[in-house]
Amino acid sequence: MATFFGEILPVVSRAIDEDEFVEASSDIYWKKTSSLAENDLKSDVLVFIKCSNIVKKSDFVEVGEICQKYSDEEEEKCVGKIYAKTFTSANIFIAIIDEYVSINNAWEVKDIIVENCNMTASSEISVFEVVPKSEYKQNGSGEVVTPLLKVIATPSKNMRLDNGIFLHQPNMIKSLSAAFFIYSKLNSINCAVYLSYNNAHDMFDVKTLSRILKDVDITSLLNADITSANLQSSHNSLYV
Repeated sequence: MATFFGEILPVVSRAIDEDEFVEASSDIYWKKTSSLAENDLKSDVLVFIKCSNIVKKSDFVEVGEICQKYSDEEEEKCVGKIYAKTFTSANIFIAIIDEYVSINNAWEVKDIIVENCNMTASSEISVFEVVPKSEYKQNGSGEVVTPLLKVIATPSKNMRLDNGIFLHQPNMIKSLSAAFFIYSKLNSINCAVYLSYNNAHDMFDVKTLSRILKDVDITSLLNADITSANLQSSHNSLYV
């Protein structure tokens, strides 16, 4: 399996956590609630993973829910919701994912978002994820100061940023973030993944994020007044 640095991992590695467990089978499906009026604008997608409180979506329309149901349970669970609004230059879709998405379900969840956000080759994807500080690896022995924002983008995105802001080895992107990154590379879609490495009570690094984002439509949606981010530990590592 290839990593996002172009290396090849041996099969025995399988690029998973050592505490892997066998997950019960489940169905992932879409429940539509409304839709945007049809237009010829492109669709851009913002995905917020475990950090829904950094985005302002009050004037967006909820278009549906991503649901999950395990085979041994009667009740379904809402994994995430998608909201939409038409701006001057594009339809902006916001996908909020605050529930755990396993590596087994990441591609299915990604497919639902791609289909119901009307994504095409002209779309742009921005993924924002909160990651525990303990998962950040650095070559030096210095203390990691949090919140720490790192970025990885597809070559087509052509981001001109200081090299220190980019994610480097041996760090990984995981699960749903990895699914969007791989999909974008395969389809030559502009994609950037923003990871905020945090302690339990740190806020998402919105200050740095606002400084490096160039899209006014996106920066206008960020909530600069947040005081904390919802951290959830996950065990679904994936090299890309």
